[in-house]
Amino acid sequence: MKLWVSRLTPALLIQSSADTLRLLTGDVNGNVFDGKKVSARPVGPSSPKYIAYASGGNVYVQPLSTTAISLPPLDRNWLLLWYGTNSHFVDTKKPLSYFRSIPHSEAYQADAPLLLIFANPPSGIRSPQAGGIEVSFGGSAGYMALLPLFGREHPRATATEAWAQGLPAEVLQRVRWWAERLCEYPVTVSESYAYDASTDTVSIQERFQFIQICPNGVRFAPIPPILGIAKEALGVTFSGPVVNGDLPTAFGPVLGIERVTQYTWRVAGLRRYTDARRVTDNTGTPPPELEQELAAQVQKILNAGHLAPWIFSDSIPRHNIRGDIYWLNPADVIYHLTETADVLSGSLRAALIDYIRSELAQYPPDTVYNLPLDQGTPREPFALTGSGVYSRWQGKRADVFLQRVPLYNFFALSRYYELTGDPVPASVLQRASAALDADLREQDWATFYWFQGFADRRIAVINANRYFAGLVGFIKLARLAQDPQREDMGRALLAKAAVLRLGMLQYPRYLYAANLIELPPEPDWQPKYTAGKWRGHLFNYQWTGPYDDARQVISMNQFEVTLYDHSGYESGTAGRFSPYLVAYRDMVPELFRFLGDYARAEAEIYLNKAEALSPQWYAAFAEGILGAEHNLSHPINAFQLFMAKALLQQAPPQALARYVDIPWLKTGDLFYIHKLAETIRAYRGTRWEDAAGTPPVPPTSTPVPTPTPVVTPTS
Repeated sequence: MKLWVSRLTPALLIQSSADTLRLLTGDVNGNVFDGKKVSARPVGPSSPKYIAYASGGNVYVQPLSTTAISLPPLDRNWLLLWYGTNSHFVDTKKPLSYFRSIPHSEAYQADAPLLLIFANPPSGIRSPQAGGIEVSFGGSAGYMALLPLFGREHPRATATEAWAQGLPAEVLQRVRWWAERLCEYPVTVSESYAYDASTDTVSIQERFQFIQICPNGVRFAPIPPILGIAKEALGVTFSGPVVNGDLPTAFGPVLGIERVTQYTWRVAGLRRYTDARRVTDNTGTPPPELEQELAAQVQKILNAGHLAPWIFSDSIPRHNIRGDIYWLNPADVIYHLTETADVLSGSLRAALIDYIRSELAQYPPDTVYNLPLDQGTPREPFALTGSGVYSRWQGKRADVFLQRVPLYNFFALSRYYELTGDPVPASVLQRASAALDADLREQDWATFYWFQGFADRRIAVINANRYFAGLVGFIKLARLAQDPQREDMGRALLAKAAVLRLGMLQYPRYLYAANLIELPPEPDWQPKYTAGKWRGHLFNYQWTGPYDDARQVISMNQFEVTLYDHSGYESGTAGRFSPYLVAYRDMVPELFRFLGDYARAEAEIYLNKAEALSPQWYAAFAEGILGAEHNLSHPINAFQLFMAKALLQQAPPQALARYVDIPWLKTGDLFYIHKLAETIRAYRGTRWEDAAGTPPVPPTSTPVPTPTPVVTPTS
């Protein structure tokens, strides 16, 4: 037997030379809902209850039993299989992000109808004592495809039990539609890329190979699910009509283009996020005390020399490995300081650039990704130091240490070379290409994200932020080095990174549009349902629709997409991690601009909900409100919300001056220094200076997408 499990389709493909196939057999776990409580049923076999098939133009429904059903010649060789009241599945459409908080009354006994497509007609079917089904053939079984007919949508078992009296017309239509499109199974895909500078358009061609299961089908070339989510907001165009399979999955919609082995999709207008530079108009004057404070903070750094990373703990002394290490990656130091140097002038600007140049020479971000914890001036007073602390963090907190140079580092390097005008060494671009190549080898076609175990950081949305920034930096470096081949490749891949980040932002809205989420009627259901739990959340007191849903994509790989509102979802043990906000972490100005252009309303949801819950979000040493028993809000929270206020909402400079607050550290609080610099920019007046020929600004927001109607054959 051969088995294909493909990222190109939600269907499976089996090939066997046997004359009998047993499916869905063996003991399995399951649950039962009695209308009030969900209970585990004894481990045992699962038993589909009904089959439906078409023969001679008629559709028949029969219950399964241990006695074989002799099958007549089938129309198009399909069978529909479902459980009805035999179902061992329990589901809910209420958001399950909040562990053990949804009451049992919100559950329902669910079903998962399965469509089977055969290359060779089956002769009989029965339900053996071991559970599942046994399908017999007159000869070799050959190919057989299996498709969950409704994808992630699980109809109620009470509804599917009623199918015993006859398949509803809409179910039969769905069966026939997919029976045609499963006659060819996509098994491989390859991509090629092109960039047209004259129109600022990226073209990505997808080429497929198929295995034919049955004749006279309709070939269905799939579109990546994440692209299906983002395509309308981003204005993606395709070389053929896009057809919606009306089969929502956990990864996105099942869309495709019919009767082709290849198609091209195009994205235009992304040059504004790589070639533009922020310039100061000097139309306003910052308060002198802000500029004096920034100068004083920069001078402290110059006097201190190289500064050690900041080991921040929010649970001392019991759990001193709970927290984070800031500025462990030398690229983070370079990024904050280059953004700061931009607003300085005269000798102080020159001195800071010399300092950055020295840091880069000693710890080059293209080869160094974790700074030594025991080298440099300590960032006193709120920092942990000492050899025991260092070894404990290195032994217990592998999640904060990078394993290789990420593409993200090359954004900071691009900012440095833009700032200084120094020539880009060939070795820097070569290492950037190596980092990009490593990423591409580990990414999934369906999600544009990494396979399980290969992501850079623990939180998916942060990785997407970093990847977008890294590609912007890659393109900038290629432009500075006058390497058009790398530049064009970077522009093509930036289109995919834009789809990924926009798709993540739109993903919760997709779930609502696909009818995969239903909210409880009370607007404050989430804090009510989670009351008394020991974990804190981004409590949402007004959650009635998709534009109240502040959850972010916390994990994404070939097995799952998980939504949560902070980093604590994958926290493991309480003594190991403590949560922080995630939506805007490691977002660079170009990404803020991109999301503001294409999906401002969606991008602001998280900011608005965080601010409503914690009006003092900007305060240093603010108390911790997120879960896992920690006492301080992470400094990264205030910094990322500040940057969202400045670059996404474009808050007035007077508000930003308040949000700057005070530093955590006597010397080297790069978050504080960066906030000062951004506030000074806002007072002076800042704008993006686009390159010549840059297209106009796209719409600033998009409505919640609605599924495209299923296209049905006319025959």
